[in-house]
This record gives sequence, C-alpha cells and structure tokens, in this order.
Amino acid sequence: MKFEDIEKYYKRIDILSEANLINFYATRLARTKNFDEKNAIIRAVDIIKRRYDNFYEYVFIRHTQDSSNNFFSDEFKYFEANEDEFKKACVKFAQTLLDDDDLDRLKKRWGKYFFDKLEIMQNLYSKDVIGLNINENKILKEIIDYRDSRAIYCDGEKITNKNLSKYISLADREKRRKLIIAMNNNNTECKGYYEEKYRDLVVIRHKIAKRLGFDGYLDFSDKDRCRIDYDHNDIVSFRNAIKKYLASNAHIIADIQKDKLGIDALYTYDLRVYFKDYNPSPIKDPYLLLKTIAKNLERYNPYLSKIIKKIFDENSLDLSPRANKVNMTYASYLHNYDISYIFANYKGSDLDFSNFITCLSYTLINYVSSYNELIEYTNPQDDIVRAYSTAFAFIILSFADELFTKDAKKYALAYKIKVLYDILFYCLINEFEESLYLDIKTDLDERYEIFRQLHSEYFPFLKIEQDVFDVGMWWLNYHTLFNTPMLSINYALGALSGLDYYNNFTDDRENALKKMTTLMENASKEDFLKSIELSGLKNPFIEENIKDIVIKYINNLASEYKKI
Repeated sequence: MKFEDIEKYYKRIDILSEANLINFYATRLARTKNFDEKNAIIRAVDIIKRRYDNFYEYVFIRHTQDSSNNFFSDEFKYFEANEDEFKKACVKFAQTLLDDDDLDRLKKRWGKYFFDKLEIMQNLYSKDVIGLNINENKILKEIIDYRDSRAIYCDGEKITNKNLSKYISLADREKRRKLIIAMNNNNTECKGYYEEKYRDLVVIRHKIAKRLGFDGYLDFSDKDRCRIDYDHNDIVSFRNAIKKYLASNAHIIADIQKDKLGIDALYTYDLRVYFKDYNPSPIKDPYLLLKTIAKNLERYNPYLSKIIKKIFDENSLDLSPRANKVNMTYASYLHNYDISYIFANYKGSDLDFSNFITCLSYTLINYVSSYNELIEYTNPQDDIVRAYSTAFAFIILSFADELFTKDAKKYALAYKIKVLYDILFYCLINEFEESLYLDIKTDLDERYEIFRQLHSEYFPFLKIEQDVFDVGMWWLNYHTLFNTPMLSINYALGALSGLDYYNNFTDDRENALKKMTTLMENASKEDFLKSIELSGLKNPFIEENIKDIVIKYINNLASEYKKI
C-alpha cells in the first residue's frame, strides 16, 4: 500500500471508547486466575495501543504536511483533547498488571524490561502530581513563546534560535565574535526572566519527586529517563572519567584546530569552526541523496537498503520544504500499515544534511523495532538511540564522497570533532543541573559562578574574553536545560558508545557492521547496558573503558585532521 492510499480507509477512532475498552480489560485482568487469559489480555491491549498510536501518527503526519488543512487540524485537536483519558486507562491497566499475583511468570513470558517501563510510566500520571505537571507545562509554554519572540541582530541580520547554529560556524571570525557579544547582551537583558522561570521549574520538579516518594528530583529523573541498569552514582563516575581523559586530552585536537585556523588561541566563538576554508556542499536533491545512501548501504547492510527502497515504493516520504508545511524533521511508523515515514525540510545545507542523517537513522531503527512483540518494545530510549544514531552517522560518512559535491572529507572530520566537544558540553550541562537540583535554594549569582567553574573544567583548552562574553550566562541559551531536564547525560553516554563503535569500525569493518545489526535489534527490548553488551561494545561506566575509547579515538582523529 502507498501512503496516499491510507486516506481512502481513514476513520477517526473513538478515543474514549478505546480507553473504556482498556479499562474493561484491566477489570478482567484483576479477576482472572487463568495464566493464558492474562497473556491474551496483554495481547489485546497491545493491539488497542497500536491502533491508537497508528491514528495519532497518521493525523500528525497529515497535519504537519499542510497546516492549512482544516480537516486534519481538527483531527489533531480532537486527539489533544482526549489523549489524557487514554493515557489514564493505560496507567490503570499497567498498575493492575504490576499488582498481579503471577507477575514473576508474566515477566518471564514478556520480558522484565516491559514491566520496568510500565512501573516508570505510573509516576508520570499519578493523581498526586497532575496539578504540578500542568503548572510545569504552563511555564515551559511561556518560555518557548518568550524565546520565539526574541531575536538577536548582528550586522543588521536577524538571528533566532532556529538559525543560530549557522551563524556560530561562519568563516568570518570577527562576525562570530560580534555575534557572541550580541548574544551576551541579549542574555544580560533576558537573564532576570530566565532566572525566575528556571527557579520555578526546579521547585516544581522537586515537589513532584517528593510527592512520588523520591528523595529528590535526581532520583526521580533516573526513573523518568528509564535508567534501569545504571543510576546517579554511575553518572557521576562517568563524568569524572570524561574530565580525566577527554577534557584533559581534547587540547590535542584543539591545537590542530588553532593551526588550521591560523590563530594563537581558541575562543568560545571558534569552537564550531574547524577549517579556514570550509564550504561543504551535500547533494541538493533530498530524494537523490536518499537513493544514493540506499545504493551505498547495499554493500554495508542490504537489509537497511531494502527498508529505504520500501519507503520509496510506498511513497512514504516528504523531504522538501513548501508553503504551509511545518518546519520539522522527524521519523514515524504506522503500525497498522507497516509503513515507515520520513518527514523533512531539506534545503541542501550541511546542517540539513546532519539532521537528515539523524532522522534517517531513527526511521530505520523504528522499522526494525516495529516487529517486537509489544509496542513498549518499539520505542528505544535516548541513550541507546544516540549510540545507534552516532554509529550510523559514522557508517554514512565512510562514503561521504558519494554524498557531497565539495568538502566531503572536511565535513566528515568536522562531525567527528563535534561529537567529542558535544560529549563535554552534555556532561557540563548535566553536572550544572545536578548542582541546582541538589540544592534548590542555590543563590542566583552562585549559579553563574558554578557554570563558569564547570566550563573551565570541561573546556580547559578554551580562552574566554570575560569582559565581552560572560560564559557563566551560557546556560540560559540551552533549551534542554529547561524543557527536558537531566537528559543531556543520556546523549553523552550514547555518543561515547558511538565513538567506541567508530573505533571498532576502523579496525574491523565487517565485524562492526554485525555489531550495528545487533544494536538495532536489541535497542528497544533491552536496557542500555544490556544492548551495549550484546552488541560487543564496551561498558561506558568502567573508567578503563572510557580511557581506551577516548585515547584511541583522539589519536586517530588527530592523525586524520593533520592530513586534511
């Protein structure tokens, strides 16, 4: 079936009836003593969940394809108005399942990870925190609206959060410096607003954690982020090892970077610029780009290539920008039709290319995961997704010459450096967050000093013009800090495992590709460390492993960097 044919069979599902049906199954589950019936009930509820998810995904796709389409706009509003009732029913069923006398036998049948995820879900819709969740979402909406209303002007050009990354990597160093100064001035103007809003968020999240029986938000966040097989103490050890081996050795790359740029010192505004002459040009046609990727993947992983060809056959892709199309990039999967969908607004820039490859990696892993037994096993967590998407990007970059018309090798090298610097920044943000959630009464001025100190620990190779740019205010610009607290460390962990994969890929390509397949197959149905172990990658919480991964990667990267 082609994607456009789905509309012929489209019919709005009755969300409240679906919720009631799940409630009915929860009652049946509580009453029955028959083990086979319990398994049948779990299967029946899974079918309802997939039907509901299929409805949402299709409506969301059609709504974002054309925001002026009133029919699907109304359908999306219908979903938003009723989704809480469905989620409440799912929570009730999950609790009934967790209270079942046959829980141990059920875990053996369906997998422990499924029940771990159900237990975590209970916290999100507890009646004790619904009011606090509403207040938290209200504040987040206010912050988003405020950010969207702000703009920085540099040399007469309007710079917003949506195009900022383009400007901080400009070749013109003086222009980058002017931009950083403009950002600093904007931070000075806005910091009172952000200070107040962030303080309110920290207090609300602390209250949520306490009401749910946790010691504080850090303990709650481990559950909320599905950290089942590692905890906060592991994270602290991980960060310390990153400082010891990555932050202290990143100067090896930074020194080469200074030489390539012809500068004596690397400043904050130089961090994302790796060559004096750098103008990568990926294939401009996104459909040709995807076909070229599929062709090259045939010799690496024919199965992934077949998935992409299936997407073309089903016409389940929308890659170019147009009027009324929502400016997003995402991957989707429609359970009822076995259709993967790619949505992008590709214009041919190197940033568009990067986002497109990440989106493609999500598309492929969603498809591979879709055949797992339960819908809860079709959504991998952020840490393992980042490990997989980073590894996938390294595979794609191995044939970058086929995908770029100019500066392919420079783009690939820039990506490899960026991954290193990103790990440092993710750890910095995580440690900063941790300090504020440990002491929710932290003085406002002290927050800035904490960030300055942490920045010097994670980026000791950077020079700061403190008189024109207060690095202590940089946290005000980081959206994840406000919107998705304690998430950045998942990215750091996943990225480090991605580096481990790259080291494997350079040593033994054939074996590494087998590890990629294993990683994809287990990403949704096993916890993070188990997925890493099954894939033959190193445990990223063991200090000696971190040392080996980082030193080997930096040495190979430095050798490659010097040659370009």
